Amino acid sequence: MGALTKTTSIYTWILTDFSWSLDTKPLRTVYQGLSASSSLTSLTLRFSDNRTPRPITVIPPIPNLVKFKVMDLDPLCYNDDISLLLLGSKKLRELKMHWSPRMRREAEPSTSLQTYLGRCIAAGYVVPLQHVSLQNFYGPNHGHMHMAFDKKTVVDSHYIDIFGGSKGASSNVFIDATWKKVPREPMHWKVHRVNEIALQHTRIMSSFTGCEELYFVNAREPPPTTPSSDMGKTPGASRASASPLTPFQTPPANEYEGASLGKEYMHIITTNHGATLRNLLLSDQWAIEADQMAHLVRSCPNLEQLGIALGGTSPEIFRMLVPFLPKLYAIRLLANDWLLNDPRASTINCLEPEASETIRHEMGREAYKTDCKKLTWVGVGDRVMKMGKEIEVGNEETGELEWIREITVKTKEDVRHVRIWSMDSLEI
Repeated sequence: MGALTKTTSIYTWILTDFSWSLDTKPLRTVYQGLSASSSLTSLTLRFSDNRTPRPITVIPPIPNLVKFKVMDLDPLCYNDDISLLLLGSKKLRELKMHWSPRMRREAEPSTSLQTYLGRCIAAGYVVPLQHVSLQNFYGPNHGHMHMAFDKKTVVDSHYIDIFGGSKGASSNVFIDATWKKVPREPMHWKVHRVNEIALQHTRIMSSFTGCEELYFVNAREPPPTTPSSDMGKTPGASRASASPLTPFQTPPANEYEGASLGKEYMHIITTNHGATLRNLLLSDQWAIEADQMAHLVRSCPNLEQLGIALGGTSPEIFRMLVPFLPKLYAIRLLANDWLLNDPRASTINCLEPEASETIRHEMGREAYKTDCKKLTWVGVGDRVMKMGKEIEVGNEETGELEWIREITVKTKEDVRHVRIWSMDSLEI
């Protein structure tokens, strides 16, 4: 929140970070106090989901604000106006905006980006953001982001449930269709995360080169537990659209469009971004065969973290991968139909506890043979393992001693620092 400094024997509290997450909005005097602070650089606001009519406050600019995160935006809940803050906070470099998931779930286009970015556009001010994260927005695309955000400065972008994609509900199709008109302009993204697979997104990804971290989110939102028609105060559990990682489920029919785009995405990834990619998390809808895997590792020689779903490739995948990926630090084999059901995958079926020892021994042997000294974290479906030192053990089949890498079973909490796990989340 801040730091305590001493000036001529007088202690002064310097406020640098401020977060508001109460059931009521801040008073105008709170905003005035924040705007008067010359030390505040980070502000987080979570608006209440109470629909009782209340005055709307125009939030003033904060002179040295660098990071701004606003949660649970919902025009029916009388949110305060953030447009002047965006226009007047000239040092703003990181913007995270999260709307109530109810709007998209109930197909309610009750807002527009003009509401938030209109002052900047009218003043001709292009915000020099570096990090942009948007989640759950449901409204037509009129090009407001292209007019308000500087495409040359944005290097980190996260778009979660914004344009529908192949998994969008049929009730949202008319609004989501407006996002297909995204102009093909070059971006400068170094880090990009998205959970929606769509043709318009492939066009964006093909319009530039040099992405270093690319994440296709596979985490899925659980179905709502409260009636969507409830016009009162929504229970707190429904406010967040994030959910923990869940076992693979066969996608509904409308998601097969996303699966069919896999080859298009793979072509763009390897052609436009392969030389610079360090972290890559692919969709679990794309079952990658051996020839595609070989092309991927040849095109992306600098990969340090990789998450991928297999389509019949043998468990000897490490022998093919590691020699071409000398920098590999972490790998995830994503849960899909093949991993769970194909007999050839029986030795690496992570969801069967009795197979865990077989997994560890087989992977340890393969890891030792391929001399993958940098490879530390391995995920197979829902299982996480850590590779340790080299040890000598007895082979159950031959009875002879052999060298393997020691492997211990870990949890997802142990890999929160590894990006192919931490970025696989419906949170901004």
